[in-house]
Amino acid sequence: MAYALATYAKLNNQEHSKWINELPNELKILLEKAIIFINEHPYSMSSSEESQANDLLIQAYKECKRHDFDTAISTLNKILLITKDEQLKSVVYNNIGYYLILKGDIGGSIKYFKKVLEINPNFGYANDNLGYALIRTGCLEEGKSYIEKAFRTGNNNVAYSNRNLALYYQEKGETELAEKHYKKSFQNMTIPVDLLEYHYSEFLIGLGQRDKGMEYLKKACEKGETEAIKRMNEIITTEPNTI
Repeated sequence: MAYALATYAKLNNQEHSKWINELPNELKILLEKAIIFINEHPYSMSSSEESQANDLLIQAYKECKRHDFDTAISTLNKILLITKDEQLKSVVYNNIGYYLILKGDIGGSIKYFKKVLEINPNFGYANDNLGYALIRTGCLEEGKSYIEKAFRTGNNNVAYSNRNLALYYQEKGETELAEKHYKKSFQNMTIPVDLLEYHYSEFLIGLGQRDKGMEYLKKACEKGETEAIKRMNEIITTEPNTI
């Protein structure tokens, strides 16, 4: 979202507009970082095609927020047919990969994050996303290395990075470190962090803290997260009397 808003602000000369100051603090910080990133890697935004590409980027974001991931991905693919700007392509590839994650296609997302990093190796979000996807598919150490790189770039989201490290330590069976990073993720969260409650619920249930875990799973379901809803349905089917 931050990159879509930053591109909108650049196109409309609104980098210092009042609406930016009214954003939640975390989103405002991310937007400011995104504007700096775009200034350092400027898009070719003067043509009508690039303007149309930006409109499609915003449209895809709105479609994603409605959980219409297939339509959002289709919209993003239209941008790749229009734009000649490599930096914009990197944002589009990152978003396609991320929407695939939200859809539940973790493995399918990896190639898109790698495409991003071929263009922008220091794209913090893409490093974080690739790290997350690799951890989810069993490549723990490789995944952790990308998360560490995301921290080094300085343009990552700290709450997401800590969620990803928590998941890494959870998979390693290092529960104290996993708990530590889950807490850091919640502490740094000023806008919702996708799949945080879902992963934390699985962590708690795995520790035998079922009631507390179920409360977090319900929160994840309320956010409409595909994996959380699937997990809840599994529990309802196999253990109907425990909900």
